[in-house]
Amino acid sequence: MQPVPGKDDSGERRFEPFVHLVDVTESAALVAWGGFFLTREGDRWRVVDDEELPAGRRREGGTIGVQSASYGEARAEVLDLTGSVVASADAGDRNHVWV
Repeated sequence: MQPVPGKDDSGERRFEPFVHLVDVTESAALVAWGGFFLTREGDRWRVVDDEELPAGRRREGGTIGVQSASYGEARAEVLDLTGSVVASADAGDRNHVWV
């Protein structure tokens, strides 16, 4: 879990990361990642709109999608049935990569 910007009054805001298999071809896979900020409202959690986040790269580009700010260095790995890495790709300034 990453640091939580712009906590609400109750202090209950969290970040839920996700990984998404966007596309698959015969020889490659497009893997993307991002996340959603959630805030507690009574007994339920609500997705925080980008406009509600503190000013900065995350708010301007959103938390998901091709325009979102990078979450930092990442590596996507493809494993075979034995768990051995058969392909990998690194991403530093984006939240998606073709492997």
